[in-house]
Amino acid sequence: MILPTDDEKEKRRAYQRSWQRNNPDKTRQYYQTYVTKPGVREKRNARSRKYTKENPEKIRQRNQDPKWKQARVDIHRNHRIECLKIYSKRISNSSEPICSKCGHKDEGFLQIDHIYGVTSKDGRGGSALIVYLRRNNYPEGYQVLCGNCNWLKHFDVRKKKLSNKPYNIKKRQSWQDLKKEVFTHYSKGKPKCNCCGFDNITALQIDHIEGRRNVRHRKSDYGRLVYYYLRRNNYPEGYQVLCSMCNLAKHNSEKCPHQEST
Repeated sequence: MILPTDDEKEKRRAYQRSWQRNNPDKTRQYYQTYVTKPGVREKRNARSRKYTKENPEKIRQRNQDPKWKQARVDIHRNHRIECLKIYSKRISNSSEPICSKCGHKDEGFLQIDHIYGVTSKDGRGGSALIVYLRRNNYPEGYQVLCGNCNWLKHFDVRKKKLSNKPYNIKKRQSWQDLKKEVFTHYSKGKPKCNCCGFDNITALQIDHIEGRRNVRHRKSDYGRLVYYYLRRNNYPEGYQVLCSMCNLAKHNSEKCPHQEST
């Protein structure tokens, strides 16, 4: 038996993706008949659980195989980039992944955003959201945003729901002053990201340079509780200011893509 080469596999995948985009009705009908039809997924999952239960050693060996792990990573990455390209083309008319707000093009910092907010029907994120979008033939209501634009949008939505009582307004202002003071110290001047230079304080965060494993404050502390701790302890070493985009990228891969490219 002659196995297909990697180039042949990629050509076949490219053809399948192109066919699905050009035949959305047939693709939707296929998924409704063989994938999302009530009972079909349950039967497939039942078969998978049965096989896993009957062949634990094979499953263990497969999961420990580096090639299998890398293949899963590559498949998810390809599906993610495909989603980014489709929604970038639809919203921004760009053939490459791009943030629909600021035009950022580094795919490592781009995310799929729920334009109208997360609903009870679709509370997905990460890889689960990519799977959902592909199964449903890339529905409307989504766009591509970079990490910072996504956070700023989230904050603007949340801000509309905040209390307008004088006490609450004054309290939020005191927290904002505290944040500015702490970030000014660690930025040695105007608050900005230590990695990319982004300077909108709304999207800036305190990053634990060596991680949270050996921190002296409570590991459950976040946000202003960490700011209080830093000021109370005369701004100890081991902390820096990062934007939400670089902070998330560093958390996911232990090194921000900005640093990998230098």
